[in-house]
Amino acid sequence: MEEKNDILRSLPQVEKLLGRDDVRSYIPEIGRSAVTGIVRGELAAARDRVLGGEPFDFEGCVGSILARCELKRRTKLRRVINGTGIVIHTN
Repeated sequence: MEEKNDILRSLPQVEKLLGRDDVRSYIPEIGRSAVTGIVRGELAAARDRVLGGEPFDFEGCVGSILARCELKRRTKLRRVINGTGIVIHTN
């Protein structure tokens, strides 16, 4: 049991992951709460995998976080100006 506790303690903290430049760059675009939720979700999945006997892959975890942040950024609604009526009515 001590061994699993030591392995779980070696997982990075949420704040340390949020402090990375590549992860932090998504905060202005999708919001701190969204990035924090993604980081927490990936750490929970990593924790489950470690408890299942798999080794922890730091770069794989960061890669998953960045991929989910990118997906969130792409699917986020953006404000646009609808100018189709102007083009149609003014030729």
